[in-house]
Order: sequence, then structure tokens, then C-alpha cells
Amino acid sequence: MRPAIVLRPSRSRWGAIAVSVLAVALLVVEGITGGAGQLLRSGAWLGVVSMACWLLWGLSSVRLFADRLVVDNPLTRTTLPWPQVTGARAEWGLVVEAAGREVRAWAVPSKAGHSMVSTSFDGHTTVMGGLSLENAPELGSRSPDSPAVHLSLGAGAAAELIRQELPLRSPRQDDAGASVQRTLHWGRLGVLVALAVLCAVTTL
Repeated sequence: MRPAIVLRPSRSRWGAIAVSVLAVALLVVEGITGGAGQLLRSGAWLGVVSMACWLLWGLSSVRLFADRLVVDNPLTRTTLPWPQVTGARAEWGLVVEAAGREVRAWAVPSKAGHSMVSTSFDGHTTVMGGLSLENAPELGSRSPDSPAVHLSLGAGAAAELIRQELPLRSPRQDDAGASVQRTLHWGRLGVLVALAVLCAVTTL
């Protein structure tokens, strides 16, 4: 059995953190120089920008579990049981094919970047340049309950990895008839709506 694999661009996550830190710094400056009213107005707009960056860069991911592949986009989560997955390709980003439909992943950019494996198994291990776990021998004996392997890949490399993993993942028998499920991130959507309303109120 394979451990879970998480596909998420490391640079994008650091970008979201940098935007959030900058937003906090700007809020401090606005609070000191502009007072409470200006702080509220600026805070609403900076909150929208920061939330958008986290949705697009920091929270989106593609996760490969033993029985399913999960595409976590900014406002939706699509769960694809492995028996339903038929392939993956790069087309302006990662596209996963399953049950006659195509699911695009915001988390994987179109241009290939560094291939990075990082784990917390027995400390911290980083392996550069690998597309599959076979290229990291120290991970070969890990169990499915081990910490997830994090990869930062471009769309082409990610599609190749999914194609490599497809015959290796062993879905449970009771998942053979499972269907593709798509759900909304109501919490994230609610935060965006609340920030948008706050922006509208503060500009009146």
C-alpha cells in the first residue's frame, strides 16, 4: 500500500503567506496613521485580497489516497474513487479524467517546476528531482498510515505521477461502485461573502 501524496506548489503557498504578512503590516500602518475608520475600510479590502490568495495559492491541493483522489479547488472539492479515474493530462494545468468527465486542478500550475519530496518521517527528508516514490528509496517501506508525502510539481509531471500511481493504488472492494462526488466549500464561500458585504458597507 502507498502512503498519501499531496500535490501543492510550495512557491504558491509561500506567496500566500507573504501576502498575508504584508496585509497585516499594512493594517498596522493604517491603524496608526488613519484611525479606526480607515483601519476598518482597509481591513475589509485587504481581507478580500488575502483570502483570495489563500484560496488560489495556499488551500488548493490534489491528494492521492489509497482509495480515492481528491481535487481541492478554491471553492469546490471533488472526490474521485480510483476505479473511476481513467487518466490525467496537462492542459493549461492538471486535468484529471474520471467517469466521463474532466476535473481541472487549480493547485497544479501549467509550467513544470522542481520535483520535491518532503516528509516528516524520522525527522525531515527532502529529495529533489523525483516523479515517483521509487526515486526516494527511504520511502519505499512506508505504510499507508505514515505522514503524507508532499510534492511540488508542474502539470505535466503531476499528470505523469497520477498515471504511474493509478495501477498501484488498491481501492477497497466496497469502493468499486463509488461515484464521483463534488461539494462546495461553504465555509470559504461564507467568508468571501462576509468580506464582500463588509467592503460594500465601508465604501458607502
